[in-house]
Amino acid sequence: MSDFRLLAGLMVMCLGFATLQLSAQPISLHPENQHYFLYKNKPTVLITSGEHYGGTVALRQQLGYLKKFMDTFDFIKMKPDRSFLTGGLPAGARIHVLSEPGKQYAAYIRKGNQVNIKVTLPQGTYRVEWTDPVTGSSLKKGGFQHSGGEASLSSPQYVYDISLKIINTKK
Repeated sequence: MSDFRLLAGLMVMCLGFATLQLSAQPISLHPENQHYFLYKNKPTVLITSGEHYGGTVALRQQLGYLKKFMDTFDFIKMKPDRSFLTGGLPAGARIHVLSEPGKQYAAYIRKGNQVNIKVTLPQGTYRVEWTDPVTGSSLKKGGFQHSGGEASLSSPQYVYDISLKIINTKK
């Protein structure tokens, strides 16, 4: 399995990452969101690897980019949710989303090279950022004032996959 495919699988599987440290304290389910675990009273997602004891250096760098991306969210309040998506995904592309409706949205779009997605968002001031999950590079940043309802978001051109962050700055 290539590092890229493994990374894509990890992004889809968890869209979240926290570093584990040794402790006698057990891992438990998070009381507010059963999709996550608690370790040392911090939200934790377990990631395992079937090859190379954790993959190559490039994969570990990409996992660092994933952690950096997810650290920009209060992700323990987020759940899988596609209800705000109303269209614009090209044929063959797939999207995986976590959201805290009205506040924060994280999306991972697989395949394609550019998307023009349509989303339904409540009134607010939104900050948007498109990121390359392979390099961790910000590809496009912006923001907009929204009166509520449908909005169109256009990604920049990308090579493999792309991630999207939408944050309502007026929570």
